[in-house]
Amino acid sequence: MDETYTDDPDRITNSTRRLQLRDEQVRYEELPPDVRVEESRIVWRHNRFDVSVLTMVLMSGVTFFIPLLNGLFGGVFGGFHAGRPLRALAAALIASVVVPATLYVGFNVFSVGGVRVFYGLGWLNWTMLHAIGLFIGALCGAYSRPVFSGELPSSSRRASAELHS
Repeated sequence: MDETYTDDPDRITNSTRRLQLRDEQVRYEELPPDVRVEESRIVWRHNRFDVSVLTMVLMSGVTFFIPLLNGLFGGVFGGFHAGRPLRALAAALIASVVVPATLYVGFNVFSVGGVRVFYGLGWLNWTMLHAIGLFIGALCGAYSRPVFSGELPSSSRRASAELHS
C-alpha cells in the first residue's frame, strides 16, 4: 500500500476548499536549515556517464563485425546521451578499451569463434578502426545533442530569432 494514500473522508467531501486553493496565490517559504527531507524508498540515481559508456559498449559490441561503423554507431548514440564533448570523450576512452578487451578474451582465451573473424583486417587494425570511429562518433553525438533536443545556447537562439524575423 502506498504511504501517501489516506482514506480521509474530508479529502473527498471537501472539494470546494480545493477549488478555492487553486485560485489563491501560493506562497513558498524557506525551511529552517535544520529541517531535511528524506525519501522513504530507494531512488536510483541516473548517471549519464555510466549509461553513455554502457550504450557505447553495447552498440559497439553488437556490431563488432562492421569494423569502422561499429565505433561510429556506438559513439554517436553514447555521445548523444552523454551530452557534453568531454563526457563523451571520456566514455569513448573507456569503451575503446572494454570492447576490444572483451572480444579478445572471448575469441582468443575461450576460443568462442577463433580469430578467423579478423583474418582479413587483423586484430590491431580492427582495434584502431574501432577506436577512431568511437571517438569521431562520440564528438558528433555530443555536438548534435543541442540541435535535436532544443538546448541551444542563448546566442544561438538570438541568431536564430534574427534569422527568422
